[in-house]
Amino acid sequence: MSQNPANLALRFALEPARLAVGHGPVIERPLAALDAAIRAAERRRAFSES
Repeated sequence: MSQNPANLALRFALEPARLAVGHGPVIERPLAALDAAIRAAERRRAFSES
């Protein structure tokens, strides 16, 4: 999990039991997927800033 305080605050503010995005299926217990998406975005950002 990211140590960025803003991302941690967002992550803990969002504790959904289900997540429905676009036209795809509803994701049950999406916290692991949210954590992975935050980590991937941070890696892309770090790469683009270097």
